Amino acid sequence: MRIIIVTALLATALAWSIQELPAAFLVVSGNSMYPFAKSGQIVLVNRYIYRFSAPDAGDVVAFRTPNSGELAMKRVSAVAPGPRYHLLGDNCRDSLDSRHFGWVSRDEIIGRVESLGRRISP
Repeated sequence: MRIIIVTALLATALAWSIQELPAAFLVVSGNSMYPFAKSGQIVLVNRYIYRFSAPDAGDVVAFRTPNSGELAMKRVSAVAPGPRYHLLGDNCRDSLDSRHFGWVSRDEIIGRVESLGRRISP
């Protein structure tokens, strides 16, 4: 019984610590942010930067889409009082963005995306 409790506590602590890491790596899916990021490229998400400041116009952010909750990344094109953010893809012809799902709240933004310039596929 003691082993089960210790194992459960360790698993909980590990899960919490992973969620609280200051950065995360993401693999880009699709070309909506081309030329900033291409499909298959690995990017870094700085999850702590917006604890001390708000996203600005021009920042590329990772966020949860309002309708599906999927993880996505887009560029902040405008900031409204609230704060709410209008997000657009750099490749507008191939982007599902705020023109489709509307403004995004601050709570849905996970962090600022930093391009690493690497691709995982040849």
